[in-house]
Amino acid sequence: MALLSQQLRRFLDEQVWLENRRIMQVLHEIEAHALAVRQAPPSGSFMELDDTGPDIELPMERPLFSPPLKGAITDQVLQEGNVPIPTDILFEQVIVDKNALAVRIRRALIARGRSPWQNCWRSIRQNTFLWH
Repeated sequence: MALLSQQLRRFLDEQVWLENRRIMQVLHEIEAHALAVRQAPPSGSFMELDDTGPDIELPMERPLFSPPLKGAITDQVLQEGNVPIPTDILFEQVIVDKNALAVRIRRALIARGRSPWQNCWRSIRQNTFLWH
Protein backbone atom coordinates (compact mmCIF):
# COMPACT_ATOMS: atom_id res chain seq x y z
CA MET A 1 0.00 0.00 0.00
CA ALA A 2 2.84 2.37 0.79
CA LEU A 3 4.41 1.73 -2.65
CA LEU A 4 1.12 2.52 -4.41
CA SER A 5 0.70 5.68 -2.38
CA GLN A 6 4.25 6.75 -3.19
CA GLN A 7 3.73 6.14 -6.92
CA LEU A 8 0.49 8.12 -6.87
CA ARG A 9 2.22 11.00 -5.05
CA ARG A 10 5.05 11.00 -7.62
CA PHE A 11 2.56 10.98 -10.51
CA LEU A 12 0.61 13.90 -9.02
CA ASP A 13 3.81 15.86 -8.38
CA GLU A 14 4.84 15.36 -12.01
CA GLN A 15 1.44 16.55 -13.22
CA VAL A 16 1.66 19.68 -11.06
CA TRP A 17 5.18 20.35 -12.33
CA LEU A 18 4.05 19.96 -15.96
CA GLU A 19 1.06 22.28 -15.42
CA ASN A 20 3.26 24.91 -13.76
CA ARG A 21 5.76 24.64 -16.63
CA ARG A 22 2.96 25.13 -19.19
CA ILE A 23 1.63 28.14 -17.26
CA MET A 24 5.08 29.71 -17.27
CA GLN A 25 5.39 29.11 -21.04
CA VAL A 26 2.04 30.82 -21.65
CA LEU A 27 3.07 33.76 -19.44
CA HIS A 28 6.37 34.14 -21.32
CA GLU A 29 4.51 34.07 -24.66
CA ILE A 30 2.12 36.77 -23.44
CA GLU A 31 5.04 38.86 -22.21
CA ALA A 32 6.85 38.49 -25.56
CA HIS A 33 3.69 39.56 -27.46
CA ALA A 34 3.21 42.53 -25.11
CA LEU A 35 6.80 43.68 -25.66
CA ALA A 36 6.40 43.31 -29.43
CA VAL A 37 3.23 45.40 -29.36
CA ARG A 38 4.93 48.06 -27.20
CA GLN A 39 7.85 48.35 -29.62
CA ALA A 40 5.67 48.43 -32.75
CA PRO A 41 2.10 49.50 -31.85
CA PRO A 42 -0.53 48.68 -34.48
CA SER A 43 -2.14 51.47 -36.45
CA GLY A 44 -5.75 52.45 -35.71
CA SER A 45 -7.60 51.43 -32.63
CA PHE A 46 -5.90 48.53 -30.92
CA MET A 47 -8.43 47.82 -28.21
CA GLU A 48 -11.64 49.54 -27.17
CA LEU A 49 -13.29 49.50 -23.77
CA ASP A 50 -16.99 50.14 -23.26
CA ASP A 51 -16.39 51.79 -19.92
CA THR A 52 -13.38 52.81 -17.91
CA GLY A 53 -14.54 51.08 -14.73
CA PRO A 54 -16.84 48.31 -13.60
CA ASP A 55 -20.46 48.95 -12.69
CA ILE A 56 -20.79 48.43 -8.98
CA GLU A 57 -24.16 47.57 -7.51
CA LEU A 58 -24.15 47.57 -3.75
CA PRO A 59 -26.74 45.52 -1.87
CA MET A 60 -27.85 48.50 0.21
CA GLU A 61 -28.71 50.50 -2.92
CA ARG A 62 -31.51 48.09 -3.80
CA PRO A 63 -34.96 48.77 -2.35
CA LEU A 64 -35.90 46.74 0.70
CA PHE A 65 -38.56 44.06 0.54
CA SER A 66 -42.03 45.40 1.04
CA PRO A 67 -44.79 42.84 1.63
CA PRO A 68 -47.87 43.08 -0.57
CA LEU A 69 -50.81 45.04 0.76
CA LYS A 70 -53.23 43.02 2.81
CA GLY A 71 -56.94 43.28 2.28
CA ALA A 72 -59.08 44.83 4.95
CA ILE A 73 -60.97 42.24 6.98
CA THR A 74 -64.02 43.31 8.90
CA ASP A 75 -65.40 41.62 11.99
CA GLN A 76 -68.75 40.82 10.48
CA VAL A 77 -70.72 37.69 11.34
CA LEU A 78 -72.26 36.05 8.29
CA GLN A 79 -75.89 35.10 8.53
CA GLU A 80 -77.14 31.76 7.25
CA GLY A 81 -79.37 32.24 4.24
CA ASN A 82 -82.70 30.57 3.51
CA VAL A 83 -82.60 30.94 -0.29
CA PRO A 84 -82.65 27.59 -2.12
CA ILE A 85 -79.69 27.19 -4.49
CA PRO A 86 -80.15 24.92 -7.53
CA THR A 87 -77.36 22.34 -7.55
CA ASP A 88 -78.44 20.69 -10.81
CA ILE A 89 -76.35 23.21 -12.74
CA LEU A 90 -73.17 21.78 -11.22
CA PHE A 91 -73.89 18.30 -12.62
CA GLU A 92 -74.78 19.59 -16.08
CA GLN A 93 -71.32 21.00 -16.74
CA VAL A 94 -69.08 19.22 -19.23
CA ILE A 95 -65.33 19.42 -18.82
CA VAL A 96 -63.06 17.91 -21.47
CA ASP A 97 -59.47 16.94 -20.73
CA LYS A 98 -57.90 18.27 -23.92
CA ASN A 99 -54.58 16.47 -23.49
CA ALA A 100 -56.24 13.10 -22.95
CA LEU A 101 -58.54 13.77 -25.90
CA ALA A 102 -55.59 14.55 -28.17
CA VAL A 103 -53.81 11.35 -27.09
CA ARG A 104 -56.96 9.30 -27.79
CA ILE A 105 -57.37 10.86 -31.24
CA ARG A 106 -53.75 10.14 -32.15
CA ARG A 107 -54.04 6.54 -30.98
CA ALA A 108 -57.30 6.03 -32.89
CA LEU A 109 -55.84 7.50 -36.07
CA ILE A 110 -52.74 5.34 -35.79
CA ALA A 111 -54.78 2.20 -35.05
CA ARG A 112 -57.31 2.68 -37.85
CA GLY A 113 -55.21 4.55 -40.36
CA ARG A 114 -57.27 7.25 -42.05
CA SER A 115 -60.70 6.14 -40.84
CA PRO A 116 -63.71 8.42 -41.10
CA TRP A 117 -63.99 10.92 -38.28
CA GLN A 118 -67.40 9.63 -37.21
CA ASN A 119 -66.04 6.19 -36.33
CA CYS A 120 -63.11 7.78 -34.58
CA TRP A 121 -65.43 10.11 -32.65
CA ARG A 122 -67.62 7.21 -31.52
CA SER A 123 -64.65 5.23 -30.21
CA ILE A 124 -63.32 8.25 -28.33
CA ARG A 125 -66.73 9.06 -26.88
CA GLN A 126 -67.06 5.51 -25.53
CA ASN A 127 -64.15 6.16 -23.17
CA THR A 128 -66.16 8.21 -20.71
CA PHE A 129 -63.28 9.14 -18.43
CA LEU A 130 -62.68 12.13 -20.72
CA TRP A 131 -66.12 13.49 -20.00
CA HIS A 132 -66.77 14.62 -16.43
